[in-house]
Amino acid sequence: MTGHLQLPSVEHQVQILGEVLIAPSATIAPNVLLQAHPGCRIVIGEWVCIGSGTILHAHKGMIELESGCSLGRKVLLFGVVKVGADACIGTGTTILNSNVDPFQVIPAHTLLGDIGQPLSPEAQAEQEVIGRVSPSTPITFPPHHLGDNPTPNSVPPTPTESVTLVYGRTQVAHLMKTLFPHHHTPGNP
Repeated sequence: MTGHLQLPSVEHQVQILGEVLIAPSATIAPNVLLQAHPGCRIVIGEWVCIGSGTILHAHKGMIELESGCSLGRKVLLFGVVKVGADACIGTGTTILNSNVDPFQVIPAHTLLGDIGQPLSPEAQAEQEVIGRVSPSTPITFPPHHLGDNPTPNSVPPTPTESVTLVYGRTQVAHLMKTLFPHHHTPGNP
């Protein structure tokens, strides 16, 4: 026995597509996708740390991670993004076409950036309202104490007034088509 611990290689567990430059001191966890569209690039600086399940998808420009920045697990960076030196991005955060200043801390599960890109006329025609929400209409429930078992026939009250439209399905489909342009779902060419 030599006394040295051999760490497993994670190179085969990181998917790299397109022009991606990685500094030798950067640390990348397994199950990370680094994808740069043609004409785009990803640059990962010295001492950068990228958590597992993270996706960096350069689209219409460059994603740059400056030295010492840290990305938590399941972070999504999409479009043109620059993360400044020693910045910290929390777990589950999504950053779309936006920059993070050096030493800035972004809390976990934050959505940052331009999410209001206009949809194509086809997507607008297909847009479907999946619900309505009114933040000004309070929803009240009967008092419930620990140990109480509500009867199976009881139904919580629903608001009677609807004001705000909630969209989602079409925007998610648009994002998925942009993220994975060559993926075709059954029934869609």
